[in-house]
Amino acid sequence: MSVVAKDKPIYILDTNIWLDWLIFTNDSLDDLKAAHASGEISIIYTAPMKAEFVDVISRPQFKLSEMQQQAALTQLSAVAKESECLDKPSIPIRCKDKDDQVFIDMALAHRADWLISKDKHLLTLKNRAAKQNLRIGTIDDWRKSLK
Repeated sequence: MSVVAKDKPIYILDTNIWLDWLIFTNDSLDDLKAAHASGEISIIYTAPMKAEFVDVISRPQFKLSEMQQQAALTQLSAVAKESECLDKPSIPIRCKDKDDQVFIDMALAHRADWLISKDKHLLTLKNRAAKQNLRIGTIDDWRKSLK
């Protein structure tokens, strides 16, 4: 675990995006997967973010066996880099959902370029985050930004 060097754009993905990537293999993420596979971007997460993912995939509605859950965690570790939880940003942005605060804090502390999310609480922060050079948006927002 380490602090990530800012040699390429840094991305943070919320739990819903990880579910689409690792569990549902949603093809709407193909462009993002390609950008990652080509080395254009770095994707990072912290231990608390991983813990939330573990909690979510263990829920009964996903009907994932222990082996499937472990495979998803192995994939997460292969795709993204676990990074240290840095100090809270000097100019924090508060999220209404305290469970989502870790994502915005991480993105600001690491000076991430993108926080890709489906979460309405995080998405409502996009204008405030933009003032700190952080883009928050859906996968469609990200795709549109490439054009």
